[in-house]
Amino acid sequence: MKHLVAIAALVAWLSCASMIAVGEEQDIPEEQRKAAELMAETVNSRMGDAQSITSNAIVPLTSDRKMTTYDGETEFDANLFCQGANTFADVMLSPLSNGNISIQTIRQDTDMDGSIDSYQTPNWEASAICANGFLHCTDSNDTGTCKSYQWTASEGNYLIGLTQTAMTKMGGCYCINNQCGSDLATKNMETITQDIATGMAAALAEKHTFFTLTNIKIDGFYAELQGADGASCNPASADSVLGTEEVAKIEGSDYVNNPSALKNDGFAAQENSPLYEQLSATAKDEGFENRVCRIQRVVEEDRVSSRDIISFDSGSGAIYELDYDTLRVVLGRIGNNYWSGNCVYKTLTTNFFVHRPDRIKSAKIKRSVFDDWIQIHTVSDAGYEHVWNGPYGTWTSPTAGVPGNCELKTSWDKSGLSIDFESALATEGQVEFRVRVAVAGSGEGYALGEIDYDTSCRVLPDQIIDTCGHYKNNDKCTLVEESVDGVKTFLNGFPTGLVPLPTSAGKFCGEEQERDWVEKERVYRCESSYTYDFEEGFERMEYVKENSSMDSWQDNISGSPSSGSFTSYSGLDARACTMTCKTRKPRVMNDMTLSGPTGENHKEPVTYDFFYHQCTGSNFDVCPAGEGEEVLKSCQCLNEFAEATSMMQSLRLAGQDLICTNGESKMPDGEDKGE
Repeated sequence: MKHLVAIAALVAWLSCASMIAVGEEQDIPEEQRKAAELMAETVNSRMGDAQSITSNAIVPLTSDRKMTTYDGETEFDANLFCQGANTFADVMLSPLSNGNISIQTIRQDTDMDGSIDSYQTPNWEASAICANGFLHCTDSNDTGTCKSYQWTASEGNYLIGLTQTAMTKMGGCYCINNQCGSDLATKNMETITQDIATGMAAALAEKHTFFTLTNIKIDGFYAELQGADGASCNPASADSVLGTEEVAKIEGSDYVNNPSALKNDGFAAQENSPLYEQLSATAKDEGFENRVCRIQRVVEEDRVSSRDIISFDSGSGAIYELDYDTLRVVLGRIGNNYWSGNCVYKTLTTNFFVHRPDRIKSAKIKRSVFDDWIQIHTVSDAGYEHVWNGPYGTWTSPTAGVPGNCELKTSWDKSGLSIDFESALATEGQVEFRVRVAVAGSGEGYALGEIDYDTSCRVLPDQIIDTCGHYKNNDKCTLVEESVDGVKTFLNGFPTGLVPLPTSAGKFCGEEQERDWVEKERVYRCESSYTYDFEEGFERMEYVKENSSMDSWQDNISGSPSSGSFTSYSGLDARACTMTCKTRKPRVMNDMTLSGPTGENHKEPVTYDFFYHQCTGSNFDVCPAGEGEEVLKSCQCLNEFAEATSMMQSLRLAGQDLICTNGESKMPDGEDKGE
């Protein structure tokens, strides 16, 4: 409340100053008039333009910076928002011998009351870090063993967790294990810790704005996530303004997912606000208010492509379109005699990610090429599920050897197969196939399958967004006007008898969708029992005008006189911009893609990360560059518009160079393309 009192005092002070300055000369003595003019000049010098208002008013009101009086000598707290000093979560990481990172502990303040109330020890292991999660690979030499996990937060209790997703849904991934470099985790611990912490914070912020990140404190592999100070936002501090029940109701409302409730709850709250009713009543129609609302029909379509249904995730293999409703899938690696050995067992992993299992009509293996034995399994948390084996159909165990001689002296090409594996694609998420081959001499092993899918466009059921429900059910509100798709169906409180013809809701799935109505706009006349009398305000203004001088003023608030003094000042300087510097820091090219770390394709796998820092020092001329950072541009008013424009232009031109193909796989010479 002290914030509100300070602001109210400031507003009252400005109001008095303004009224004195604009008063008629004959009503004010010359000495007092000049004092008021001087005071007005002082205010204008402090708040006379947008930049000054931003620096001297908006920034102090919306940050931790103190506001000062007009002479610049006295500071006071005028923050309108919660202080950004509360730790709502912390995380402890630990490097492992294989280069991976273990996420050991996560502690949270789930109710934002200033104290930790949740403790997790997940021991999640990360092989690659992403902006929104991480990748875990059981074998660092085989990307087919990698799975992608995205940060999430549970509904209600806001506990940090993970959900498995496709790698294509991940962003900004980079490898950290020993396959990509030595001791990368320790050398980049601050970056890794910050990326994990910010990813967690982003997941929490999606669930509740209380968890908006304001600061991260990093100490090695430990990070604290700080946001709004729960104590300053606590319902107890707002009881005197709203009341405990009102605060609890606001905190329990889900306005993000139910925006119409915000208007309804606001209307319900204003009925108990005498101040609102006093200010909203009009002189023309005292005691009543007009409320405008809308009822809208939303029509949407479900249009998908093959990539929206299933996509290749990682490992060996491929997936591509044969025609508009059929996909070719490759399990294993196409080729001939790429393995050798005396009864050796080779395994290849192929991962797909199923996005829309409801759109898959059938999935069958059509052909398999191998030398000498082959078996295909799917792998899940429940274990192995046998799909097919050859050449005799007798080798079903995923771990046992072949039931006979390894060397069959035959390169098998099994065409005309129809092995159903649709059940493996029946659940949304990653599905893992393992192709296991027994090789004697030289050999190979792969299978070709087909997935029939449904990409037909579907019109979804209509959704109705109604912001008029509260007024309709309120006995104090009466419908006075209604327009349905531009047709007046209600006017001056009476029906017009006009009925609109069916209206087009738009073109969906290639067809115009007609509905009886699309949008209704209504005006309700709602009763208000309060009016406002400005007479006391005018009397107070006259009293202040008559009792002000160059050095002091008097007021008669609520019949109890109060007094104060004015002090002028010469004004403060304000910079035209925030002084900023630009730096860069070299790092290993360990960004993770579907084909592996990007550094594998470069002779010298080194790139740079660029940073912008706000300058410090008394003259804002010190660039706070971090360890290992090279200063590219010293402290100045930076303008990177040209660089940003050139980057966007490069992306646009690169997009124009893309070509489309029929997706047909090019088989080695002499190989049949299959069924």
